[in-house]
Parts: sequence; C-alpha cells; structure tokens
Amino acid sequence: MLMIYKEIFSKEEAFSLLEVVIGIAILSIVLIPTLSFFSNSLGFIGRIDQRTRALNLAQQTMEELKADAERDFNLLEDKWNDYQEEEVVFSIKVVVGEFPTEPDKNIKKITVTVSWEDQKIKLVTLIAEKSFLIED
Repeated sequence: MLMIYKEIFSKEEAFSLLEVVIGIAILSIVLIPTLSFFSNSLGFIGRIDQRTRALNLAQQTMEELKADAERDFNLLEDKWNDYQEEEVVFSIKVVVGEFPTEPDKNIKKITVTVSWEDQKIKLVTLIAEKSFLIED
C-alpha cells in the first residue's frame, strides 16, 4: 500500500517556465485589445455626453428666443455668451437675420451655434411676427 501511495504522489508535475511564459503571452494578446476597446469606449462616451449637453443648450436657447419673439418680436437680437458646465466651456452664439420674403411679412432667421473645444452644433429656424386681425 505504501508503494502505491509513493507512486501516486511522488510524480510531481509542474509547469515549466516556458509554459508559464507562453501562457502569459497568450493572455496578454487577448487582454490588450480588450482593454484598449474599453478605454476607447469611455472616451467616446465622454464626447457623446458633451455633444448632448451642447444640443440641450442650443435647444434651450432657441426656445427662449421663441418665447421672447412672442412677447416682443423687435427685441430679437444677436447674442454671445459662455456657459461652463463641469469642466467644459460652451460658447453660445445667436445670430438674428432677416429672411427674404414678401414685403408685408416679417420673418427672421435665427441661428444658434454652440461650440466647445473643437466641435460645434448649429440650429436654424424661422420665426414670424404674429399679427392679429381685429374685426369691427
């Protein structure tokens, strides 16, 4: 019995240094592209987040201009201001121009541009002056 026990447990099988090195090399070949993918994904998500915030700022500015136009159409004017949100500075530029149309129509072309770092978003719309007909 002792002989069988020695025979079974005396055969020590271990990994050689070459097998360990090959295993590490295979593991790194698989892991490096995977980690690179996750790193690039985080950068992409950050850029998309900034773009979404810029688009929200542009839409909010456009809605404020529409509300201003309903109160007093002639007060629409060019504006420029900066808005900082977390670590990003957004520059908001509003350009109000005349839109060529029939002489009795008063329509303005509104362009809102939000720029940050090396990117920008531009929204354009037309706003008409509201006129009310009063019947006698």
